[in-house]
Amino acid sequence: MIEMSPRIVITVLISVFVMGMSPLHAQVLSGKSEISLLTGSSGEELYSTFGHSAIRVKDTKNTLDLVYHYGTFDFNTPNFYIKFLRGRLNYMLSVQKFSSFKRSFIYENRSINELILDLDSIQKQEVFDFLKNNYLPENRYYHYEFFFDNCATRIRDLFQTVLGEQLQYNYPRKWTTKPMSFRQLLDVCLAQKEWSDFGMDIIIGVPTDRIAKPREYMYLPVFLEESTKLAKLTYKTGKVKPFVKSASEIVSAKPVNSTQQGVLPHHVTWGFFIIIVLLTVLSYHIRQPFIAVDIVVFTFAGLFGWLIVFLWFFTDHQATKDNINIFWALPLHVPLIYFIVSKRIRKIWHYWLAFSIILITAILFFWSMLPQQMHPALLPVLGALELRLLVLLMTRYVNPPQAERTSSNLNSQK
Repeated sequence: MIEMSPRIVITVLISVFVMGMSPLHAQVLSGKSEISLLTGSSGEELYSTFGHSAIRVKDTKNTLDLVYHYGTFDFNTPNFYIKFLRGRLNYMLSVQKFSSFKRSFIYENRSINELILDLDSIQKQEVFDFLKNNYLPENRYYHYEFFFDNCATRIRDLFQTVLGEQLQYNYPRKWTTKPMSFRQLLDVCLAQKEWSDFGMDIIIGVPTDRIAKPREYMYLPVFLEESTKLAKLTYKTGKVKPFVKSASEIVSAKPVNSTQQGVLPHHVTWGFFIIIVLLTVLSYHIRQPFIAVDIVVFTFAGLFGWLIVFLWFFTDHQATKDNINIFWALPLHVPLIYFIVSKRIRKIWHYWLAFSIILITAILFFWSMLPQQMHPALLPVLGALELRLLVLLMTRYVNPPQAERTSSNLNSQK
């Protein structure tokens, strides 16, 4: 009979209890197991615009087929929308059956590419143990950063952590010969989603115009996949082999007829500009100010300004800091509306109008040299805004209305 100390007995009992409560945490992969990188294509919804990365753990002997993926969140989180907008929502690692994961992509008509990784039994088990440890309640949550800590970067770093110096990511030559900024990399994914591209270009600032290092390209799932295909594993013996054993498309998206793009941002903004010009000319000819025109224009600009202020100063989003769009979407355009409606534009607003015109003129003049890439569809918006600023400045101060001139003359005679 083997004698065991009370301490050993207690330790064994605790281990058995934990294993019983978390069977996955104690599971050992068989020789038939596979670890693979899954890359989901872009979807129609905004959250799926940039694709998705996940790790598949498959073991037919143990009837195991799970998908681990970061970048997910819980809609039941208290104050979900406030935390989401302010960049303070905790994201997490999720686990689901592969069949369920696959079904969701088929439903959304999104493809899934699979790269089966050429790992030995020890490496597979280490990756699986890392994932299981990350999935513990105390470890699964993390602070999400769109460019630096998301579903793709977490997987990139996971493999680097587990495999250490054995893993060498390699990059396409064009990543170094023709480097791109974070914003330009986003443009690649948004090429067919011009409204999303337009919106993103307005709300993200100068930090996204920094040139990305090759490793940083991998914040996007499509580039993580591209780099993983080129990666190598080097062993102490000097043996070098590809990181990827095989590649395949396991879910194919059905072709979608996209011949009709519909109304695009530049259609709307140029239409807006033409309407503003026509109304301005008409108001000049009939000698009647169109106050409604200024209400629309400055409400639009002012509200965008307050949105930029909120994203810049009151959220944790790093990508929305230092946004040059604030120089045309000035928040103080909103109170300007009151003075336009009341027809009591005071002298201080004379300087504000002149200051606004100078800012917009500077943006237009230095357009191609700005540290932040501006969306081309904004050009007519800035043109319309500057036109109305000039009209207000000229009509209110250089040539005040007849009634104001008459009143001024009478006062001087007295």
